[in-house]
Amino acid sequence: MKNLENWIGIGILSIAVIAVLLIGTVYYIDVLKPEKEAINKLLQENPQISKVYSIENVRGWGENPEYTLIVKIDGEKCRIWTFGDGVITDNECEWNFD
Repeated sequence: MKNLENWIGIGILSIAVIAVLLIGTVYYIDVLKPEKEAINKLLQENPQISKVYSIENVRGWGENPEYTLIVKIDGEKCRIWTFGDGVITDNECEWNFD
């Protein structure tokens, strides 16, 4: 009887570990990897950007990704928007981020 309980415990623990690994993998593929690619493309296309402070994905479910970033452009903090292709679609550089 005790052997059966051990196997059940090991099975439950294995399922939990697999679930955590699966969720982590999906999060990386769906969120982190596209954000890194968007930052890299943005920096390649816009050499005037010297630093990226933050990035946020503002898309809805099933929509094309759109990102808003806080960056330093020519020494000034700005909020910019991009679709991840490196092209800045809008910016707010006059807004005080400090």
